[in-house]
Amino acid sequence: MTETDATSVNFITGEVIYHHWDETHRLVESTRTFHSLDELLTHCLSPPTKHLVNRVTVTGRDAQGRRRQLLLSFQALTES
Repeated sequence: MTETDATSVNFITGEVIYHHWDETHRLVESTRTFHSLDELLTHCLSPPTKHLVNRVTVTGRDAQGRRRQLLLSFQALTES
């Protein structure tokens, strides 16, 4: 990939997906949308109480204008 190719890729939006256990002991999924790296870091480093980051999706467009999505998945074994 050349520098020109990299600069023609456009970020659109993203989501942080959390897992948490509700009061009836069901695993529940919730999301927060982000529109900047600062928002992404805030959502990941300051999640709601007892929420664990499960995945992050980033949506954008490639150099040819095609919609692309990147998925980052995490696995938490314990909660502190």
